Amino acid sequence: MTMFKRKVIVPLIAVCCLTGILCGSCIMFSSFHTKHVKGVKQLLDVPYLNDDIYKHQMDIFLPEGEKCFPMIVFVHGGGWHRGDRKAIIDVYGDMGRSWAAHNIGTAVISYRLGDEHLIDKQISDVAAAVAWVYKNAEKFNADNKKLIVCGHSAGAHLAAMIAFDPEWLGKYGLKPDIIKGLILWSGLYDVKESIAEAKGFIRKKVWYPIFGKSEQYWKRMSPISFIIKKNPVFSKILILCAEQDYKTIKAQSRKIAELLGQNCMNGVEIISGEGHYSAAFHADEEGNPAFEKIVTFARSL
Repeated sequence: MTMFKRKVIVPLIAVCCLTGILCGSCIMFSSFHTKHVKGVKQLLDVPYLNDDIYKHQMDIFLPEGEKCFPMIVFVHGGGWHRGDRKAIIDVYGDMGRSWAAHNIGTAVISYRLGDEHLIDKQISDVAAAVAWVYKNAEKFNADNKKLIVCGHSAGAHLAAMIAFDPEWLGKYGLKPDIIKGLILWSGLYDVKESIAEAKGFIRKKVWYPIFGKSEQYWKRMSPISFIIKKNPVFSKILILCAEQDYKTIKAQSRKIAELLGQNCMNGVEIISGEGHYSAAFHADEEGNPAFEKIVTFARSL
């Protein structure tokens, strides 16, 4: 499967995303989520809100027989319009199984997408999922004092919003300091700047349906608006970028690292040999730079 992913699936997904073939939930679901890994317990389609909405569910992967292990809540990308926890060939489930096999619990979440749901609904969903995992971690023998939120691409923006703006977790009676580790992976953190740099077609099709046209709202939905330079935020923050990532993502990753100052001592860490999409597809592979950086980070808590 590893070679098939590298030679066939990753290039195909990159082409589809760039050409707009993948829209909505198109070809996003797969039966691959039924596979198993020795020593890993799977809890699939677990609701994090009391409704019957599919997007309000998560898949949980746990190391069997272990206790007090760190727990990652993983937030997928997809430009706020696409994606799912069971996307394509269950690449995020592969991450969860692989990380759990290395004694790191993982909850891979879904959340509502645009165009039907503006960005505030998506952030609210992510906050609800993180709150649920925090409040239920001990039931799975995980340590909620080692809670990590990890987001890739659009998921990094959503993860940063609940980490830096206390409003979202506050709805569930919690503060952002429950997040002991934050992994921001190839994200965009300044919405106003991103929209200003986007071409007209991209603004209309990607940005406006999710973020509207108010500059004040763009600022309100930008993680950088909530960072006070040099002030302590978390004990641990990891900012990742792929070596072949988009220029805007690299620039905004450096920008948020600078704003975080001492909270992000290593600056932006580069995933060598990978692009924006391939880095996520290969993060389940032991020895891959993304895998090693994330696992090492989680174990350091």
